[in-house]
Amino acid sequence: RQPLNQQVSVTVQNKDDMIWVTVRGDGDKISPEDRSRIFEPYTRTARHVPVGHGVGLALAKAVIEMHDGKISVDPGNVRDGSGWAFVFALKPEDAMPMRMDAE
Repeated sequence: RQPLNQQVSVTVQNKDDMIWVTVRGDGDKISPEDRSRIFEPYTRTARHVPVGHGVGLALAKAVIEMHDGKISVDPGNVRDGSGWAFVFALKPEDAMPMRMDAE
């Protein structure tokens, strides 16, 4: 959950036979100790935000891994000691929606 007046950006790249998606925000920095546990169920790091149950990133990780993908916190994309970034990768055949023909 992102506080008001802060930006989130999404970039998509096709490299190394994978589709790489980076979701970056300029909100609160994710501490090193939180990075090590952020994908665990019921983990909340935004203690100043009164809503949420800490299942969103755990669920995202489970779905991405079900498609043989991977997700991580990318501290290399965090500039000036603030902000956060998550990167996930999927094989192109898993990243594309399935076509369903109407009959």
